[in-house]
Amino acid sequence: DLKKIGVSLDFNTDSIEVQNLIGVTQVDRELDLSAIASEFSSDDMEYNPENFAGLIFRPQSTGTAMLFRTGKINLVGIKSCDQLLSLHEELIQRIPILQKVESEAK
Repeated sequence: DLKKIGVSLDFNTDSIEVQNLIGVTQVDRELDLSAIASEFSSDDMEYNPENFAGLIFRPQSTGTAMLFRTGKINLVGIKSCDQLLSLHEELIQRIPILQKVESEAK
């Protein structure tokens, strides 16, 4: 694919390093972001719908999760698959409605 856009790499001398991963998931229901935000007086959650349509969750551990009313969740600012899974698990543990959705899916 890189060759198609004019980028040539010599894999014998050039190295590729993953610097940022993005995870995207979806829950099968709408999320009430105001209710979720009101349940937490935490410094690691931010919801200001006038500035951004999503709820931003920035745990001290790693990465950032952005939750949207549609149920879409984006996980960004992650450097490894382990960090991605850790952020996803922390999100489920911290937000009760996501725990319920997770258990219903099983």
